[in-house]
Amino acid sequence: YREARAVEDVLRQLGHDPSLVLFDVEKIREFAQRGAISLLLLVDNITSILNPKVYGLLNETLIEVEGHGGTVILVNSKSEAGKKLRSLGGIVAMLRYKIF
Repeated sequence: YREARAVEDVLRQLGHDPSLVLFDVEKIREFAQRGAISLLLLVDNITSILNPKVYGLLNETLIEVEGHGGTVILVNSKSEAGKKLRSLGGIVAMLRYKIF
């Protein structure tokens, strides 16, 4: 339920203010270092989706997000929520606030 709700929250945010949602791993990493990510969602098979060059950034990003009080949720790729997240690229972050 938590996974499904989190994915729905991201989709709702996309409809309301897409500037608070990130999909690019490098941008997610940058904003994680600033403490700007409130929620990071990943599908459980993210390693099969990402380019190996950016995969190395992922572990550091998870640590940064949690270190700044953000939430990281690993979503089962076989669930309906996981399928939706996979269609968005397998990784998505919601920002706490707009950064220009």
